[in-house]
Amino acid sequence: MGVSSVGCCGQLGFSLPCDAADVHPGWRDGDLNYKPEGDWLALFFDDEENSARYGGQVTLGRVNGPLDALRELEGTHDVRIELSK
Repeated sequence: MGVSSVGCCGQLGFSLPCDAADVHPGWRDGDLNYKPEGDWLALFFDDEENSARYGGQVTLGRVNGPLDALRELEGTHDVRIELSK
């Protein structure tokens, strides 16, 4: 995933199943979102107040804790996401 000023995002090599009723604009800081159009996955840590202009989001989860460490990242990173039990 590449780090931007609002989050970490990367394009998946596959599509995730999702219900059209779950698609919405924007995010809350800390959201892990999937964008079906283009199969993008993003972990957002900033700009919640301006995010409604970005449509087509499906929220998959949230960060439970401070986002400061994410805001300090730069460059690209390999990411592993696991379903919690």
